[in-house]
Amino acid sequence: MNHSYFGELNTDIESGTDVIWERDLDLNGRPTKTALWADRGQTLDLRLVDAFAVLLQDLVGLDLRARTHLLESLEADDEFITYIPR
Repeated sequence: MNHSYFGELNTDIESGTDVIWERDLDLNGRPTKTALWADRGQTLDLRLVDAFAVLLQDLVGLDLRARTHLLESLEADDEFITYIPR
């Protein structure tokens, strides 16, 4: 498959699951390892590949949304952080 963002995706996987695309992308001045994996014999859904490409083109926004949701989740239930074993 040749994709407009990822380029040529090699889905000729010999066994199991493997990386079919990998890059270091910049996130706030830091290189961030990013990969797309596929299973042997998997037919890639172009809509999902396109959606992943859109996410990667706005890593700063994705990072901000993820941090916001994480903080909201921890504020709603902080037992993970405040747990004290007896």
